[in-house]
Amino acid sequence: MRDLPLLGEPREEWEHWICGLVLLPGESLCRRDAAWHGFVLDDSCEYIVAMMASCDDHLPQMKLSADFTHPLKHPCGIPGSSFRWPENECYTDWDEAAEFAAAAGLAAVS
Repeated sequence: MRDLPLLGEPREEWEHWICGLVLLPGESLCRRDAAWHGFVLDDSCEYIVAMMASCDDHLPQMKLSADFTHPLKHPCGIPGSSFRWPENECYTDWDEAAEFAAAAGLAAVS
């Protein structure tokens, strides 16, 4: 496994939506709202070994260690989701039965 730069200490669940830039051990996090999500892959590029979030100002620093970055536009990173507090969980209000019926209808037409 390649050496990773300092990615900071593990964070609480609610902190995943704020910028986590820490330049030196013991310093505090940036704590601005996160606008970007990034992750680091293992050497085989099969598994995610670390994830991070940054504000717009700290995106260049995050790109130094992230293998992939994308805008963080939705709660929980999933379109149509919401974050429930104090349950501390992501929630999606998708009608899976309607999606299944639509897919079945398309399959029947084919």
